[in-house]
Amino acid sequence: QTITQEGETTALTLTEANDVFHFSDPEPGVSDFMEAWNDTVFIRDIAIDCFMNPGQSMHKPALYFNDVGHVISPLNVTAEFTPILRAYIASDYQKTQILQGAMDTPTIWERDVSAFCEEDTTRNLARDPCTAVYEIRKVY
Repeated sequence: QTITQEGETTALTLTEANDVFHFSDPEPGVSDFMEAWNDTVFIRDIAIDCFMNPGQSMHKPALYFNDVGHVISPLNVTAEFTPILRAYIASDYQKTQILQGAMDTPTIWERDVSAFCEEDTTRNLARDPCTAVYEIRKVY
């Protein structure tokens, strides 16, 4: 499985021999963007910028695009790399569920992930019992 990184492009193809979908090896693309082409003859869903949670064997998509077409020539999806981590409090979602649209609840916390240093990544969600306000606190 090919994981497209910032500044890379890849193409989804279908091998005729055994009908297997495959992403090409990443190639240099436009700086700050990730790009995936649908080079099959079918409409396909494409996910790019995948990541893997520790202890899991399946990659999780960060960006998911429905029904990417292929008309006369391949169509592509392009994403600008903007690593913003946002936290929301909502009861409508399950743990690890992929958000497929905009959240309709306010953000309680937002940070630029690229500004985190390695030892600055652990946070705890806390609820003040007196005010019922949630906040995210850095773990020291």
